[in-house]
Amino acid sequence: MGGTSEGKGNSNLMGEFNFHCDPEAAFVVFHHKGIRHPIQLVSWEATVNCAMPWRFYDDWVNRRETSEGFKSVCQNRSQMFIEKMFQRLEVFTRPDEDGTRADTGDAEATQDITCVIPDAVAMLVALYPESLVDSFLTYVTIEMRGRETRGATCIDWYGTDQSMAKKGRWRNCNVVTKVNPDIFLDVMRRIVDYPL
Repeated sequence: MGGTSEGKGNSNLMGEFNFHCDPEAAFVVFHHKGIRHPIQLVSWEATVNCAMPWRFYDDWVNRRETSEGFKSVCQNRSQMFIEKMFQRLEVFTRPDEDGTRADTGDAEATQDITCVIPDAVAMLVALYPESLVDSFLTYVTIEMRGRETRGATCIDWYGTDQSMAKKGRWRNCNVVTKVNPDIFLDVMRRIVDYPL
């Protein structure tokens, strides 16, 4: 998981957090001479479009409306662990009851009323290939020097094999642009049902 497919950064104007933090490492991965197969890239936008509604999250961790407000009840170990892991995400991205949100800057602007779990979406694509709805094979590189674009994912949207060959490029990446949200939520639901 990393990068953007539409240039909608969550760390700077165009960079996704992972690639913005270390664009040199991302560049090495995409240009390594030992790559035999294209890299599968699950972009930030694909994960935002496959987000978990906060209502689903409440059910997922077994949170219920009680006389004392919303409380977690009868949780199994998985649910307790998930709720602890997601505390910070919830504080920074979940809107209050009145619809207002914490002022967390631009990074969470895309998270509106949903719980975005990028790494889980990437794992879903790896473990359940049938969850992949749309992707395309092309050349991808990473911007390392731009003042406003450091870490941006640079995608050759229109390159033909011939034009890529002239520039010494090859289709090194399968860019995932859409993942089935129903499969994602079903798999997430099953995680908490698994006995530990």
